[in-house]
Amino acid sequence: MPLRNYTLTHSLPRAAVNELIELMRDDLQHLTARSHAVPVDTQVLAALQFYGSGSFQWVVGRSCGISQSSVCLSVDAVTKSPFVTGETGDRIHKISD
Repeated sequence: MPLRNYTLTHSLPRAAVNELIELMRDDLQHLTARSHAVPVDTQVLAALQFYGSGSFQWVVGRSCGISQSSVCLSVDAVTKSPFVTGETGDRIHKISD
């Protein structure tokens, strides 16, 4: 889902979402030579839409332009991200300051 379409489906401020994306970028970035890795912003936006809507993963996938299985993997990755689980250490303070 392009970030420009973000305001149509989410209620968080765009700046907060951008900060979340940057906080999670290192943890969610796929180090692959394949051209089909889901970008970090799409992973975060899909997870936020899933959390916020409570909808089915395939519905979220259709609105984000990714498959249901990619939504499942994205939600899992975002949920298990050190930022979400609280295992980030001082990284948050460095970005917020």
